[in-house]
Amino acid sequence: MTAVDLFFNELKRMQYFIGNDMLHPYREANKMLEQQIKDAYNQGFRDASNNEQLKDISEYENAQIYYNETFKK
Repeated sequence: MTAVDLFFNELKRMQYFIGNDMLHPYREANKMLEQQIKDAYNQGFRDASNNEQLKDISEYENAQIYYNETFKK
């Protein structure tokens, strides 16, 4: 569960929503978070691959696979 999911679930629990007034911002926040996670993964992969001591860096060679396996339900 991401921080965005936790926040959204807490708002629902508090019965904050009327209809779908927050559904679009929730989806947009999740898209932004997903991109940030992928960018961080790719940057870490690039940084580690520049380090001569780290030849076999990760079992994940793709940010999308990493994101799906780590954050998708």
